[in-house]
Amino acid sequence: MNRRRRKDHGNLIAFAIGAILILLLLLVYFS
Repeated sequence: MNRRRRKDHGNLIAFAIGAILILLLLLVYFS
């Protein structure tokens, strides 16, 4: 598993979704 030349889009998408969910939760919590 040393082939990391391709940037994993799956991890990037998962990170983006997680960040968006956290931001939404914060907005709902503080609103």
